[in-house]
Amino acid sequence: MAIKIANGENNAVSVCFVDLMEFRVLTSEFIDSPLFSQVEQCIVGIAPRECLVHVD
Repeated sequence: MAIKIANGENNAVSVCFVDLMEFRVLTSEFIDSPLFSQVEQCIVGIAPRECLVHVD
Protein backbone atom coordinates (compact mmCIF):
# COMPACT_ATOMS: atom_id res chain seq x y z
CA MET A 1 0.00 0.00 0.00
CA ALA A 2 1.18 3.52 -0.77
CA ILE A 3 -0.40 6.70 0.52
CA LYS A 4 0.29 10.24 -0.66
CA ILE A 5 -1.03 13.16 1.36
CA ALA A 6 -0.90 16.57 -0.34
CA ASN A 7 -0.18 19.70 1.64
CA GLY A 8 -3.02 22.16 1.77
CA GLU A 9 -6.31 22.87 3.43
CA ASN A 10 -8.33 20.15 1.68
CA ASN A 11 -6.28 17.07 2.80
CA ALA A 12 -6.14 15.48 -0.67
CA VAL A 13 -5.14 11.82 -0.33
CA SER A 14 -4.06 9.30 -2.97
CA VAL A 15 -4.01 5.59 -2.14
CA CYS A 16 -2.62 2.69 -4.18
CA PHE A 17 -2.79 -1.01 -3.30
CA VAL A 18 -1.49 -4.08 -5.14
CA ASP A 19 -3.50 -7.29 -4.69
CA LEU A 20 -1.14 -10.14 -5.63
CA MET A 21 -3.76 -12.85 -5.13
CA GLU A 22 -6.07 -11.41 -7.81
CA PHE A 23 -3.39 -9.57 -9.86
CA ARG A 24 -5.05 -6.15 -9.44
CA VAL A 25 -3.79 -2.65 -8.79
CA LEU A 26 -6.34 -0.49 -6.98
CA THR A 27 -6.06 3.31 -6.83
CA SER A 28 -8.17 6.03 -5.29
CA GLU A 29 -8.03 9.78 -4.71
CA PHE A 30 -10.26 11.58 -2.24
CA ILE A 31 -10.53 14.55 0.11
CA ASP A 32 -10.35 13.50 3.75
CA SER A 33 -11.20 15.10 7.09
CA PRO A 34 -8.48 16.66 9.28
CA LEU A 35 -8.44 13.44 11.34
CA PHE A 36 -7.89 11.30 8.19
CA SER A 37 -10.73 8.92 9.07
CA GLN A 38 -11.09 7.60 5.50
CA VAL A 39 -7.36 6.80 5.37
CA GLU A 40 -7.78 4.91 8.62
CA GLN A 41 -10.69 2.93 7.14
CA CYS A 42 -8.58 2.03 4.08
CA ILE A 43 -5.70 0.80 6.23
CA VAL A 44 -7.92 -1.23 8.55
CA GLY A 45 -9.98 -2.68 5.68
CA ILE A 46 -7.03 -3.73 3.53
CA ALA A 47 -4.65 -4.65 6.41
CA PRO A 48 -1.45 -4.29 4.36
CA ARG A 49 1.87 -5.81 5.40
CA GLU A 50 3.71 -2.65 4.35
CA CYS A 51 2.63 0.94 3.89
CA LEU A 52 4.63 3.72 2.22
CA VAL A 53 3.54 7.23 3.18
CA HIS A 54 4.56 10.34 1.22
CA VAL A 55 3.66 13.83 2.41
CA ASP A 56 4.25 16.80 0.08
